[in-house]
Amino acid sequence: MQSFSGEGRNMFTQKNWTRLVFVLLLVEQVYSHVLYRRSHFTHGDHEKSDGKLKCTLYEGVVGRCVPHMQCPAHVQTHSDKHCPLRSGNTGICCNTGQNHTDRSPSIPRSALKPSISTLKHLLHESEHKVHKMVSDAQDLVNKGRVPVIKQHTPTFRHFQNLQLPVKDMKLVQDQGTMALNAIFATHALKEANGISNKEVLLNQLEADVLGTGLEKCPPPPICTQSMYRTHDGSCNNLQHPKWGAARSPAQKILPPRYSDGVWAPRISVSNQPLPSPRLLSTTFFPDIDNPHPYTTLMVMQFGQFIAHDISLSPSMRHENGSGISCCESDGRGPLPNELKHFACFPIEIPENDPFYSRFEQRCISLVRSMLAPRYDCSLGYAQQMNLVSHFVDGSQLYGTNPKMAAELRTFKNGQLLVANDFGRELPPFSRDPDHCGAVEEGNVCFHSGDTRTNQMIGLVVLDLLFLREHNRLAAGLSTLNPHWSDEVLYQEARRIVIAEIQHILYSEWLPIVVGLPAMEDYRLVVTSGDHSFDYDPDVNPSTTSEFSVAAFRFGHSTADGLLKITNRRRMEEQIFLPDVLFNPSRMRRREFYDRYLDMLSSQPMQQVDTAFTQALTNYMFHGNNPFGVDLVSINIQRGRDHGIATYNDFRELSGLPRAVSFEDFQDRFSPQAIETLQQVYHSPEDVDLFVGGLLEEPVPGALVGPTFLGIIADQFSRYKIGDRFFYENGGQPHSFSKSQLREIKKTTLARLVCDNSDELELLSVSMNPFLRKDNPGNAPLDCSFSGILRMDLRFWKENLF
Repeated sequence: MQSFSGEGRNMFTQKNWTRLVFVLLLVEQVYSHVLYRRSHFTHGDHEKSDGKLKCTLYEGVVGRCVPHMQCPAHVQTHSDKHCPLRSGNTGICCNTGQNHTDRSPSIPRSALKPSISTLKHLLHESEHKVHKMVSDAQDLVNKGRVPVIKQHTPTFRHFQNLQLPVKDMKLVQDQGTMALNAIFATHALKEANGISNKEVLLNQLEADVLGTGLEKCPPPPICTQSMYRTHDGSCNNLQHPKWGAARSPAQKILPPRYSDGVWAPRISVSNQPLPSPRLLSTTFFPDIDNPHPYTTLMVMQFGQFIAHDISLSPSMRHENGSGISCCESDGRGPLPNELKHFACFPIEIPENDPFYSRFEQRCISLVRSMLAPRYDCSLGYAQQMNLVSHFVDGSQLYGTNPKMAAELRTFKNGQLLVANDFGRELPPFSRDPDHCGAVEEGNVCFHSGDTRTNQMIGLVVLDLLFLREHNRLAAGLSTLNPHWSDEVLYQEARRIVIAEIQHILYSEWLPIVVGLPAMEDYRLVVTSGDHSFDYDPDVNPSTTSEFSVAAFRFGHSTADGLLKITNRRRMEEQIFLPDVLFNPSRMRRREFYDRYLDMLSSQPMQQVDTAFTQALTNYMFHGNNPFGVDLVSINIQRGRDHGIATYNDFRELSGLPRAVSFEDFQDRFSPQAIETLQQVYHSPEDVDLFVGGLLEEPVPGALVGPTFLGIIADQFSRYKIGDRFFYENGGQPHSFSKSQLREIKKTTLARLVCDNSDELELLSVSMNPFLRKDNPGNAPLDCSFSGILRMDLRFWKENLF
């Protein structure tokens, strides 16, 4: 046993003081939230009417004081009007909105406005070109000249992870083709008229194709003032009913960095290729065990659960729906250009790679993301499709359209389907390839609202947690209101579960990730009981590419490659993470669900840094193969595919001067990181956002560095303020009553775990499962403890409101 003297004692003391300080900070955060909201609603200051901090931009022009991340247009107008934010941090006075497309009047539109006849000609030409490219690619497959992706290979598993449900495939591919037509027409218009990249990237083209009669732009949905959300997210915003809907485009915070201004991936400022993502992966992201001192794997797992609710960017496919292969069948290199599909964007592996060279692998297949038409089908740069609704709305549980939702219901007493596995309720079993991906013969998989649920067994665990919660609530509501129909019981239970997910997200999870100052500055704070009136129909709630393919992927760094399953502190098994990817069969073991919930609430997650487990960089989706795909490489390449701006662009957006030399990064990077950057990148202008964001030290009181923090906080601000159905919103026909809202705000993850476990081995839980049990004040409590508050459903009895 280690003595409490010398170095051992100092380490013990420092570790526990770190934990104690963090817990005290959390208490201070909660107390500060309450004080802030009380003063906000009682003292009638200048924010009371609309919740916004007013400021004067210049004489006669009023703006609002926001974090730099929420006024991207200021990098075009060079505004330097600073102002104090709620937390005391410095913001910028802004009158252009959160999107770079909301330009200042000082930036004029392009004088070019093509005629209808010109647009018709462009669209005819592009339609013909796209059709020929698609047909030629399919013809190569039919003739056997290009390899077909083999089942049970890492590439096939990755392809299945980004799959389209077969029932939706034609609709999705038709919209993707429509977007491609517009992209090629934009490129032709740009080249024929000498339009600059900047004009395209600032959305300054006035090229509306609606009047041409050629572009079959999906009409806006017909909306009614419903009490309940649509499953696909449409009609949330009654003024802009397509905003945030499934199959709509992801947005950009900053103008994208397409090398041709339209869709071509970014290249180095030296006009050379950027460094291989795999080289960057092996250079910057080694496998080092670096457990976080106070958070658990529940932070990582809940983050992935939320990520699958708000974003799914499908890859392009062949015309017949099969996957596109971009590498030789033996993986020894990318396909030659004459055989390569136009959507191929493979990752080249260096010849001396420390891992893949053992297997003579030189290529990781990657296909570009499917594109979506703009809301008005106008011309402009490429925007990637989000296949699910952009809102935090439980789509991973309920599905993203009525047909998917119907498949998951019993249509009796509002209940969702479950599988009765010898007396235990599990998610419904499935053999549908839409849900099972490449699950090996003899294993089981599960059906849910998200096609990726079986990707990770932890996702199945959380899906089951909220599935059981829905059915528990529906049963309680049925007892209180026996006259309610199945539809009303389903919708009311769904409405409460979505509110619970949102409340846990904003009150428990997000403060740990971004910290108190950002919660205040980005208007993310939720109150103890009051309604909020923050909804703003002018805020586009759509997921941004910078968030989905870079910043929110910080969670990949927090995954542990070894899952340690215990039974009352005795080690039962250690699971290598890739062994439970697309293989959730362990869920059928009687005690496994309780043990996994306990593991998520006990085992520390890894710190947010440049250390990644080999489970994700070498063995992702490996199955029975000796190697898998590299998730870090895919993240970097996907960012280039989406054209997201560089780390230096976001440095400037944050209010810092652009880095001219690598040494200019010294205010955010370590000397060692700067030295390594110089070895692999040609210029500081080339540094990828994913790489730069993870090289930053975390902000005190948060998990991530300042750049990722700003992107994440901005996105969750959009989800909160741009969501008409956000659970706190008052004054709406669908708003919860004050009494109901107070009950919902009793919700904690701890209570949900207690109410929906199997109670075979999990009989106690920490008050905050996101924090380690050995943190001061977070020791496990019996689930019957009254301090773990429970929602009282009596306030939903119809005669009480």
